[in-house]
Parts: sequence; C-alpha cells; structure tokens
Amino acid sequence: ISTNTAAIQFASEEASVDIPTPEISSMTIEQAMFGGLDENQDSSVSKEEFTKFMKGENKDTGLEGFRSMKFEEIDLDKDGIFYEKDFTNYLQTTKDAKVSAALKALKAQK
Repeated sequence: ISTNTAAIQFASEEASVDIPTPEISSMTIEQAMFGGLDENQDSSVSKEEFTKFMKGENKDTGLEGFRSMKFEEIDLDKDGIFYEKDFTNYLQTTKDAKVSAALKALKAQK
C-alpha cells in the first residue's frame, strides 16, 4: 500500500469512530431555546419561524414570558433573520421584564 493510500485508509477508519455528541443537559437555556425556534435547523431563525413560535399553542407556562419578545429587537441588522449569538445577546441584555423573569425562572429550574 502506498503512503497516500495508507493515510487515506487510516483517516477514513478514524472518521468512523463514534464521536461523542454533547448532551442536551450541557446546552445553555439560550442554545436550547434557539434550537427550538430554528425549525429547519439552518442555524438561523427567520421571521416566519419566530412568528410560528409566538403564535404557537405550547401549553408550557414557562414559555409565556418569552411571548413578549419582538423579532425586531433581536434582528439588530434588520436582514430578516437572526443567529444564536444575536438571540443569546438579546436574552442576556433585554430590558423586557417578562422575558427577563421567564429566563430567570427557566435557569432556576435547571
């Protein structure tokens, strides 16, 4: 076997090793929420995805405070989508008392 062939074979064998994935419990509240908002898992949340959450019928009372979020306050560059860093920044700096209280309550449960 040539050196290149051996290296490729070794690399492909290494890639097939089970790589541990992070458990949900190691995610932050912000990451978990963003993942729930990002319905199509494209690493961004569109106005449509956000609106669907806001109008959703999830009966989890812990989410009610988050229903006062405004897309325009998260999408600071006004391009019609926001990313996890934008969402996390919003949650950590918002002056909206309902959102802050809901986030604090979720973190207390964790």
